[in-house]
Amino acid sequence: MSVEKFLLDIHEHKCPFGIQDENEIEDIESAVKDAIKSICENLASKDPRLYMSDALPAGGYYEETKIENPNEFDYMVVCDNVSLETEFKMTNSCQGCVTLSPHHRERWKEFCLGEAFCFAPTKHVDCSEAFISFNDYFEMVMKYACEEVEKCILKTTGNLHLVGAGGKSLSVGWESFSNETMKNNPDFGLIDVDIMPCIRIPEDQINQILKEVPSILHKYVRNDGCHIVPKNCGVFSEHFCCQVSFSRCELFMIREMSQHHIKCYKILKVISKTLSALCFDSYAIKTSILHHCYIEGCIESGYIHSCILNILEYLKETSRNKFLPNIFLPIKNVWEHSMVGTDAEISRFYKAQAGLADLVIEILMHISEINIHEYSLQSCLNLFEKLERYLGKLSNGDLVLMQVEKKMRTFLRKRKGGRHHRCSVL
Repeated sequence: MSVEKFLLDIHEHKCPFGIQDENEIEDIESAVKDAIKSICENLASKDPRLYMSDALPAGGYYEETKIENPNEFDYMVVCDNVSLETEFKMTNSCQGCVTLSPHHRERWKEFCLGEAFCFAPTKHVDCSEAFISFNDYFEMVMKYACEEVEKCILKTTGNLHLVGAGGKSLSVGWESFSNETMKNNPDFGLIDVDIMPCIRIPEDQINQILKEVPSILHKYVRNDGCHIVPKNCGVFSEHFCCQVSFSRCELFMIREMSQHHIKCYKILKVISKTLSALCFDSYAIKTSILHHCYIEGCIESGYIHSCILNILEYLKETSRNKFLPNIFLPIKNVWEHSMVGTDAEISRFYKAQAGLADLVIEILMHISEINIHEYSLQSCLNLFEKLERYLGKLSNGDLVLMQVEKKMRTFLRKRKGGRHHRCSVL
């Protein structure tokens, strides 16, 4: 079996939605939108400062790269009053962050500490002034709103039930009327809906942000692709930084990618999921494929495997360098805040991640040497399941890789036609 056929089999059998009825998929999306609209209206009725006019779709479902089932939806809801230039002054802060200062402090006093507006959750500070972050307030009111709105949304192909809210997420359940859906997707039901409050950025501030963004990406940023979200910089700051989000830019860019590269992205998601995301997290994969398409400027070669191997090599290289550049802000490391622990622990994790990426590359390059007589796809995917089984928590990168390589040598040798074809690289 060639590596090309193996990867195309993954795309054909592992990527499509388990729900085949397009009308039912549309009903699920429509019901989710109805739920968000109902909650946003309830929020505004409780506090006009929480008025949100736009719910902007983002994430895998709307990028059309979601795999397996439509069970995750992401929206950015625009906080209109916080977005007004007459209400707030926006100032550059840490890399990829800004701070907000209210022009009329008395209107927002419970979210202020000194002159700073606390949009994102922050670490505890010593002060006598009582305040709450706007983010925490939003989450608290959203929880109450979820308890008060209509719990069941009726659609032609099924009903959507609001289960609860936690943080900025809604948990909803889909009750399908289709026997086929229930039979083929017995585990499908709960759907996660992320609702991220955001702030639109004024033109003069956009111009400041664009100074750090590669010029080839400017048009996406200017097309309402850039917002402020309530996530802090991860480091204590008296200015209460909040991050610039390019989620909408990513959506625009991915939807412009060729079907060839969309296939690559979905296949990498399957491999990552099979590895329980111990090798590469989803945002690292997204960053790497955007780099491949827009920074390297890949013109598709016709072969899926060549692009996938190129992207995996990039992940391996950036792991070894301990730096994966943000596609929009290249001076910012995507892994900066996801790696936690002592310097030695982080260093081992990077080393293990690079080694594991290299091992996946070698497995793909030697798929053709495996003698598989039965249905091939699941047998080959067992390679990655074997990896996951022996990874543990990557607490000791060197030891884990030695164990994995030893097990993989045995696994490959048993599936080859003869010992003389043994894969020397493993």
